[in-house]
Amino acid sequence: MSRGDFDPQPPLDPVRASLRIPPDALVIGCFGRLSREKGHVHLLHAFNTLAHHRPNVFLLVLGDGPEKEALAALRAALPCEDRIIFVPHRSNAAPFYEAIDILALPSLSEGLPNVVLEALAFGKPVVATAVGAVGAVVESGVTGFVVPPSDTEALGSALARLVDSPDLRRSFGEAARPSLYPRFCPTHRARRILGVYRALIPPVLNTALHVGLPSSSENHLYL
Repeated sequence: MSRGDFDPQPPLDPVRASLRIPPDALVIGCFGRLSREKGHVHLLHAFNTLAHHRPNVFLLVLGDGPEKEALAALRAALPCEDRIIFVPHRSNAAPFYEAIDILALPSLSEGLPNVVLEALAFGKPVVATAVGAVGAVVESGVTGFVVPPSDTEALGSALARLVDSPDLRRSFGEAARPSLYPRFCPTHRARRILGVYRALIPPVLNTALHVGLPSSSENHLYL
């Protein structure tokens, strides 16, 4: 009997197993449409630099789109190509959120990206660009890092800080889900929308908007 018989082994994740990603690897995920405005080119270059001295880091890109062939060609030209994994769009992304350690959003343009809300709901730290409403969702230094768009170096540096610090990943992950409540729970969002309508329509019609919504004690998180 060897010492290895007593060493705890990381739990087997089905997504990692199916993609042949080692169970003890650190996985950065990027989920969404493969289109130019999503900034995947910057992420691949940032990952290539990051991965050079970190052989246990993988990049999982989930999605389809018009840039698929161009991104595949870029991957093939990078020394770390064997650790960049492309997976077609899945209607149920939950297992993929479970499989990653960090979510990256390198977008050049966004509104309020659901992928960030979903990652935080799964307790994942996020590195995202400062576009759209990202800064209102990701609290830089608390639940992740927000970096300038198109800045490959800043993106890579932020990812490296999380990759190199288990304590930071744990701290951000623990703060992630609570940061969504109550601002991004469905009931709270519905009440805010109704408030806008009530402010815009004649008072006589407001009674039609007094629909039954759950009480604040019944609010749930985004996921």
